[in-house]
This record gives sequence, structure tokens and C-alpha cells, in this order.
Amino acid sequence: NTLWTPELYTLRHLSGYQSASPPNPRPGIDVWLLDGAHAALHELASCKEWECTVIAAASRTNRGGWARALLAEIEVDGRSLDSLIMHKEIYTGDKKAHFSTIRAKTGIDYDQMLFFDDAADGKYGNCASVAGLGVLSAHCPDGLTNDVWRRALETYAALHAASEPKGKVLRVRRQGNPRSKEHRDVLPPKAGSVAAATPQTEQLVKVVKFLSDRDFGFVRVGTSDVYFHRSALRPASATLRVGSQVLVTLGRDSRARMECKSVQVVPNNAASTPDADTRRTAGSAATPASCGSKNQAGMVELPVFSMNMPFAGLVAHEHKTIESRNGTVFKGRRGVHLLHVGRRTYPDGGKHKVIMAKHGASAEQIERLTSLPSGFARGQLVAVVDIGETTLSTESERAQPDVERACVAYAADSGRYLTAVRRAEWLLQPVGPVPGRPGVFSAQVPVDCLPSWAKEAISTS
Repeated sequence: NTLWTPELYTLRHLSGYQSASPPNPRPGIDVWLLDGAHAALHELASCKEWECTVIAAASRTNRGGWARALLAEIEVDGRSLDSLIMHKEIYTGDKKAHFSTIRAKTGIDYDQMLFFDDAADGKYGNCASVAGLGVLSAHCPDGLTNDVWRRALETYAALHAASEPKGKVLRVRRQGNPRSKEHRDVLPPKAGSVAAATPQTEQLVKVVKFLSDRDFGFVRVGTSDVYFHRSALRPASATLRVGSQVLVTLGRDSRARMECKSVQVVPNNAASTPDADTRRTAGSAATPASCGSKNQAGMVELPVFSMNMPFAGLVAHEHKTIESRNGTVFKGRRGVHLLHVGRRTYPDGGKHKVIMAKHGASAEQIERLTSLPSGFARGQLVAVVDIGETTLSTESERAQPDVERACVAYAADSGRYLTAVRRAEWLLQPVGPVPGRPGVFSAQVPVDCLPSWAKEAISTS
């Protein structure tokens, strides 16, 4: 539960469970890469400042075959985790043995390592034992999140600058008694440390550059261009363009460089300095709507589901008219939903192309139907979908030619629950980037991005 969820030992329903053999867990269906882990790996893979950093994995799982298969299949920015993670120690035993091997292979001392794990201490804990080696260990009980990632980097930088020992467990701050077990070893920023050096201040500025395909941009503060990452965007579904007016909270990163800790999009019709109520409305999360609920001016909140390519493209092009899943995520849900396209490619081994060709699609049609339109990118809200009835099916029913064609998947590869896609259409312009999540979540989009039939469906719901 650090990089992905759920833990592999819980997947007892898979036929290869006993020996961790094929069929392997399927990314996006059985196992999901956590958003915070994806963001951290994206940063490590794409930012020049990390180019000399070595990424390693240390796992005590007894499902090593599955873990290695998932590392080969799950991708970040077009690269498999297997290629991003240079050293992989995946076997049962003592976590200290993993780290001893990693140190021997890399030549990196323990006090130059930073470790993330969801188990702190006790019989199955890892953070405490690894911290005993001199490694700063960040406990992430909810998986690797952006907050845990950033605070660990800040703490490491502060300890390094002060020449202090790093063999500590950095725990998540929780509500309750500050002297309780959950709070020990939490390291607040020291006076004069990097984390405490710059008080956070708000300024109203404009976006001067935004690279949607790389999830970062810059705002102009005075005469300087200041960096921000898409994870700081509020609301997460907002559309940014060069010239967009934003309210930013400034701070410093782990290397004492100025950056935007939050980027609040200011509606076009807002005053130059929005009041507290406006900021709270624009940045707050709302309960998912059954169809659509209007919030700030010109925006509508809709339920969202995420799919990876090529199947997201097939749905949006109205070629895939049945979505199959093993879970009941769509059970009881109907009406207008937004489609979010994930950053990874679903690894079906090209079977979708075989099925499409068998049912008459040309090579050119297959290429078009499995591609995003110009100007659209992975990680964005890209289409609106009218969801119909969800029914439980048998494998023999899914093997029918019409069902196979509509699912663009063979019966054995399809989920048990079949959901009708009654209508789909690309948004007039993409929204995002927006972090994807399992299941159905919600996001705000400009009403003007929706095709007319979707607007009418929302207005009459």
C-alpha cells in the first residue's frame, strides 16, 4: 500500500494466487498505482534536478512474481516502473537485508537514502527497523501521498543542512493526544531550517507558462518566474492557460527555491482579490452528484470515472458501447458522467486491435479510434458519457459476438458487470490535468466545454 493498492496478498480470488503465477493482477482493474506515488515518480523521472537520483524498491512480499509483473506493466509518462526503478529487492525476509544489498549495489550510504513505507513498526513494520540503519524513514499509512513526499524531502534537507542524524521515523500527523504513540518522532520544522525559512504568502499573479503534458508551469511574481506543479492546482479540475489569473501561496521547496504551494484559479468575473468565501467555494470538494450540480459561475460539477488508453479513446469515439468491470462501480448510476483518461496504457497485448479488425475496422480506423484528438492529453478530462444500465453477466453471455464487439474485449478478459454507454462525445476542449482515482469521483468543468445534449441532460435532471 505504498506505491499501489490493494496489497497483493489480499488478491485471493485470482487463480494464480498460491504460486503468484499468471494470470497476474491487472493494472487498473485489480491493482491501482496511487496518485501520490504517480506524482512522485513523475517528478523523479522528468525533473532535471533528480537526474542523478537512484530509485530502488524493497519488498518483503511473498508474491514476488506478481510484483515484478506489475512493475513491468504499470507506466509513468510512458516508462514502465521496471525501467524507472533501477534496483529491485523483492523477496521475503528482513528489510535490513534488502537495504544492505541496495547499499552494496549502489555504493550509497544509508544516511543518503530516503525510505517510504506504509508499516511503521511492530511485527510487520519496516520504518523503525530501517531507521535503525540510519535511513530517514517516512511512514505513509495511506500510501505515498504528496504531503508525505514533500514533508519527507523538507525534513531530509533540514537534517542534512544541520548535519544531524537521519535515522528517524517521520510519522503522519494525526488528530488526538500529541503525546500519543501516533505522534512520536514527528519532526516539526526547526527555526532557521529550510522548511521554516519562508513564511507562506498569497499573491495575485498570472500564468506565464503551463506545460500540460508535463504537469508543471510558471507564474510571474514581480520580475521572476516561479514554478508550480499541477498537484498544487485548486480546484484540481480547473483549466489553465497562459494569462490565467491565479491566487498563489508562495513558499520554498526542499532546496530553498521559491515555488507555489497552492494555485487557486480566479474566475474571470471575480474581483481582483477574491474574498475568503470565494476561495473556499472554488477549492472545496463537493459530494458527487448523480448528474450535475452548478457551483461557481460558469462551472458544473459532474461525476467522473477514469479509463486508460486505448479504451478511453474507444469509449469517447463511441466505438466501445459497453464498459465491463468486475466491481459494481456503476451499479445504480445513470446519466451524464465525465471521462478522465489515465496516464498509462492498459496492457491487453493488442487484443483490442484483433477484435476490431475481426469486426471490420481498417488499420486507419483502429489508429484513429484508439487515439486522442489533437490538443487532448492523458491525465485530462476529455469526454462526456451518458451511462446506462449495469447488469451482471455470465461468461457465455460475454462471449456473444455482439457483446465482444461492444466491449472490445474477449469474454475471459471482460468484467462480470456490463454497463451500457448510451452516448459519448469529446468535450469541446479538455480540462486539466486532473489526478485520476479509482471508482467514481467528482470534478468541476466549465459548462461551455460540454456538448449541447449534455447541457440539456443536466438542466433537466
